[in-house]
Amino acid sequence: MTYFFAFLGSAAIAVSFRMPLRAIPAAGLAGVLGWLGYHGFTVLFGASPMLSAFVGALLVGIAGELFARKLREPTTMFIVPGLFPLVPGLMAYSGMLFLAREEMVAASQMLTRAAFYAGALAAGLALPPAIMRRRQ
Repeated sequence: MTYFFAFLGSAAIAVSFRMPLRAIPAAGLAGVLGWLGYHGFTVLFGASPMLSAFVGALLVGIAGELFARKLREPTTMFIVPGLFPLVPGLMAYSGMLFLAREEMVAASQMLTRAAFYAGALAAGLALPPAIMRRRQ
């Protein structure tokens, strides 16, 4: 069921960004692949959330590159909606809530965890273009 909502969420973001209709299913599929990497890696291998986020972002990046080539659209059209299921929104929200309640230790732990999680997403997205794009 979570895979359906990963598709729906990514496709909804693609619609809100006014992507071409032919690219919306690919953007949704990029979200599903990212969630598959994250959820599958966590459940099947018992990996940490940071490593799973890296794998999910890596799959989104690879899918974005492949969809961009096939549909002849910019890669970011598929990467941005594909990352939405992986964004650590609740972690950042909880950290800000702890900060507002002046619970500094809990706030710093949660916000640091969200920052590292975001770094794992960025690292996962940085690899596919470097690997898949040919030098001209």
